[in-house]
Amino acid sequence: MRIEIPTPPAHPPVLLAELKTHLRIDHEDEDPALASLVAAATDAIEQATCLMLVGRVVDLYLTAWPTSADNSWWDGVRTGSVSDSNTALSLPLPVRPTRQLLGIDRMEANGSPTALDASGVYLQPGTSPALCRLRDTSWPTPGRPVDGIRLRLMAGFGDDWNSVPAALRQSVLKLAAHLHVHRGDAESAAPVESAGIASLLAPYRRFSL
Repeated sequence: MRIEIPTPPAHPPVLLAELKTHLRIDHEDEDPALASLVAAATDAIEQATCLMLVGRVVDLYLTAWPTSADNSWWDGVRTGSVSDSNTALSLPLPVRPTRQLLGIDRMEANGSPTALDASGVYLQPGTSPALCRLRDTSWPTPGRPVDGIRLRLMAGFGDDWNSVPAALRQSVLKLAAHLHVHRGDAESAAPVESAGIASLLAPYRRFSL
């Protein structure tokens, strides 16, 4: 299973003006550096929570479909052929949250995509997303041996910062401010852990059982 992002987010989850107000900065000299801190804080929060905050298009490449015997996180790779009789009815997606299935393509041997009929599958959206198929249908047949299916998904809570949950926006803001205040310091703890945002992130972290 491989992920590509052909369309990155158009907006950050925290506005530059918000960070400047939080830090009580009223000049523009540090704007580029502060924007970089917002980007760095956003990346750190997304990695800590396995979430994509602001909307973006994501391409998820699959090599084979999961089997019904699978009871653990599926890595998208199976050896040998997979018949329709033993394939699972749902595929958990690692893209959180997922809002929309934009299309399914079979990737041909020459690398070109062929759009497939997606009427037999549907998306279970949200922060625990899954692609599901109807019982009387089959998963599309992969094309090339590796990355034979491409799922094009719309990920993120929304198209701009307004849709991002307040706790996550505050986490980005506080972490960016923490990075600014402690720039150049050699800290023993990682920034996410030392920024005092653990309680804000706790409801959104994904834990393995």
